[in-house]
Amino acid sequence: MFYGDYAAALDLMRPYSAPDLFKPDSPMIAGAVADGWLPELTGDIITSATSALAVAPDLAAAYFLRGWAEYLAGELTPQARADVAHAAVLAPSDALITQGADYVAFLAAAQSSGPAPTVAPAPVALPAPTPFVPQPGPQATRVQFAPGATSATVQGQLAAGAIAEYVLRASANQWMMVSVYSPKDDVWLEISGVQDGQPLLRAALGQTTWSGVLPGTQDYLIKAVSMGGATSFTLSVIIPQRIQFAAGATSATLTGQLAAHETDEYVLRAMAGQTMTVAITAPNNDVLVEIYGIEDGQPLVRTVMGLSQWTGVLPATPDYDVKAVSVGGATSYTMKVTIQ
Repeated sequence: MFYGDYAAALDLMRPYSAPDLFKPDSPMIAGAVADGWLPELTGDIITSATSALAVAPDLAAAYFLRGWAEYLAGELTPQARADVAHAAVLAPSDALITQGADYVAFLAAAQSSGPAPTVAPAPVALPAPTPFVPQPGPQATRVQFAPGATSATVQGQLAAGAIAEYVLRASANQWMMVSVYSPKDDVWLEISGVQDGQPLLRAALGQTTWSGVLPGTQDYLIKAVSMGGATSFTLSVIIPQRIQFAAGATSATLTGQLAAHETDEYVLRAMAGQTMTVAITAPNNDVLVEIYGIEDGQPLVRTVMGLSQWTGVLPATPDYDVKAVSVGGATSYTMKVTIQ
């Protein structure tokens, strides 16, 4: 509904029969996010669908959704009956819409003063819904990491209520961290897989950061959604390189290149009680180490401490984020990680 895709919204209802949908404890409401927010939900649907139908009066899904919302908002008004019936006229081959129209006609007859049928129309078998897979728009920008880099940052401008789309290729089981900054914190993130359609984060949750393990190797669609006025924003995407020890080894050595004041990120799995040492060397000693637990966010060492080497006993068994942070100009570096 937020994006005006009424057909996709209707697809969410297809697993249920019309008698299930048109009842006070509809499975679309009871136990869902909308539970306790029925007046707000129905009001938003009615307002949105009315605006859409003023522009595109042949949207059968919008008529059906508006009639459904009108019914749940109060009672079976003539407007609710007319909306669902008109949806069936526009989409006579849609099993859910036609079954809904038949059931609403039954309800209307049951509450009229005339003879009322005693048995509701039998639900018909509905076809399985076609999954809604979000696709990047023609203006989507592909995010490319520089050679050897583990992060990328883009900046942009958004008009009020506008959306900027970005596409990024990543592999299954990689960690990805995404954040968006705007002066008033009114730009929110939405992330989903392009090929499998799996949502990782929805804009309606109002979040400006997300981190997690990616479910598949595919393109990922990242949206920066303005929820306020015109604004600037900065989007950051980090995919740390995973450190792997050779069989039987207790250490690994990595080399890299950093631009001035940039960061390379690595992820490493270790066990609680183990001792980890990270040592970074650079020609001008201007690459510092920062380490924190990815899952619990607990910092072990911060760059403000000015350390290029750290040793400590690990407090837990999560993945750890190990950063090599340039505090000077462009430089090369070598990082040795030891776990005992």
